[in-house]
Amino acid sequence: MKGTYLLIALLFTVIGCREIPGELTVQNPMDLEYKGEVKMQLQPGPYYSKIKINQNRRSTKITLDVEDQNGAEQRLKFKTRDRIDIPTNGDFEITPRQSRLNVTLTGEVETTEEYVDRYRDREQCWYDEPVKRCYTSGNPPRTVCRWEMERRSGWKDVDFDLYRIHQVISLEIFDITLEMVGEFNGDDTWNRKVIRYESRCDRF
Repeated sequence: MKGTYLLIALLFTVIGCREIPGELTVQNPMDLEYKGEVKMQLQPGPYYSKIKINQNRRSTKITLDVEDQNGAEQRLKFKTRDRIDIPTNGDFEITPRQSRLNVTLTGEVETTEEYVDRYRDREQCWYDEPVKRCYTSGNPPRTVCRWEMERRSGWKDVDFDLYRIHQVISLEIFDITLEMVGEFNGDDTWNRKVIRYESRCDRF
């Protein structure tokens, strides 16, 4: 069963829109164009960067945020013509025809997941409780009572397995002459929970 949950986790580590921080190193002056319009202008040097990849059935969306040493920020956001399968482990390539950028992107993703342990905790939750309320109106006054559901906060016991995920993304940027003009390297580590048991939500 752990293998099944591992597979599900890996499928969502990239597809789930997580930002991966890293550094973009630019070798040559670079103007990144999307649909013929300049969206990002970079000079040689290092940039603090974040990349986010989102895939759906029809397309792949990529957002690249960069910040230079003076704190100036730029963002490149583009969507491919068709879905590009970016693996959780493996290589990928996005051509100018697919991305409508003036560069070619090649990259590699490495994702690992480690089972940590099983834990028990108490978590806040919400439940609906029937409450009898009475209303008086009219002339002569008439009282009508009815049951209504009221939202209340409570607590529940939860057993869950904790997994630690580590993801590394490398991305190379090539101009129209296929000379590499930039390279991004980033990684991130986070935890995810797989719920195994949940008690009923109670007030105490």
